[in-house]
Amino acid sequence: MEARSAGAVQMVLEEIAFTALAGAAVLTAFGVVRSREVTHSAIMLVMSFGAIAGVFFLLNAELLGIIQLLVYAGAITVLMLFAIMLTKRTIMGEQEREDVPGLRAGELRKYEQEKTGQGEAAEE
Repeated sequence: MEARSAGAVQMVLEEIAFTALAGAAVLTAFGVVRSREVTHSAIMLVMSFGAIAGVFFLLNAELLGIIQLLVYAGAITVLMLFAIMLTKRTIMGEQEREDVPGLRAGELRKYEQEKTGQGEAAEE
């Protein structure tokens, strides 16, 4: 009787863990689609991949869980984050500025005022 109850408790714990991981995978996948920030979507995608790997581990498919963590949560997500960081982001309504290397914030403001002709009016 004792062995039967221990097995039942283990089965209940596995069902709870499976339900929690599956729910986390679905919620974070929904968060990937609904998030307005691309970096937040990428972070939620990592969480979703991790939850799916946890489901694989619970199903005794350790190889698939390790592959899921290494390939998807590791390599693909890092690749996506590099693509996000290297892409120039423009905000609607802002004017695009010329890239002027080597100028600090104050020098950039002075440069823009001189370029638009507002610098002379402010000095007079």
